[in-house]
Amino acid sequence: MEMSTLSEQLNSAASFFITGIKVDFTNYDTIVDLIDNAIKQEEKFIINYVNAYSIVVLNKDDDFRTSLKASNLIHSDGVGIWLALKILHKWKSPVRFNWTDCSFNFLRTCEEKEWKIFFLGSTEKVLKKAKGNLRKKFPHLKLMGSLNGYERLNDKSLVETINRLNVDILYVGLGTPKQEIWIYNNAPNLNCKVIQSVGDLFNLFAEKKIRGPKLFQKIGLEWFFRLLRHPVKYFNRYTIGIPRFFIILIKEFLNKKSGK
Repeated sequence: MEMSTLSEQLNSAASFFITGIKVDFTNYDTIVDLIDNAIKQEEKFIINYVNAYSIVVLNKDDDFRTSLKASNLIHSDGVGIWLALKILHKWKSPVRFNWTDCSFNFLRTCEEKEWKIFFLGSTEKVLKKAKGNLRKKFPHLKLMGSLNGYERLNDKSLVETINRLNVDILYVGLGTPKQEIWIYNNAPNLNCKVIQSVGDLFNLFAEKKIRGPKLFQKIGLEWFFRLLRHPVKYFNRYTIGIPRFFIILIKEFLNKKSGK
């Protein structure tokens, strides 16, 4: 059976638009299949995500918008985009999805398929702890190296370092919109096949990020759990950001209704 091209796979996927950004309605298995195909065909494949916070930032950061639009795949992340689907596009039962839920399963797949991966982002302390934890959990994972998100980001030698390692997958966890803009600016010079923005995933691997209780996750209120634990850290993102997100949704809905 002939392998379908990445463009064929992407064109066959359902998608929707929010504030002018095309978001692919996808799931974990589809993303893994696309990654596998990109590595086998040696095609560069850029994966980003959008959540409620991303939509708020999009409306005031043109560089971020340009960087997102250059992605090969943008997947939804979290309950905010799930609500947007229901409100703007009247999807009765869209599936909620975020990459965090799948992150350990994916590293197991990387281990099984012997995919080489590199971490860029966070701090040296977090990365050291994350790598130590992952080596215990996935002893055969080909984690080729890491670099914190505070040094050498604009240094050409960083790209050269990653290229010398000939990695398959580059995880970029610099936070939104820094990670997407860095990917956009550096992807043309990178030889890795898959480049994926991952937010604060390295904190999860280092056990610095505590997930909310299963009930909070199930009902879409994990963000509220994080806000309760770190009210100052997440004040702008949630206390201010969520009302702004809903204002944007209302404007989108009214424009859609009026045919604009």
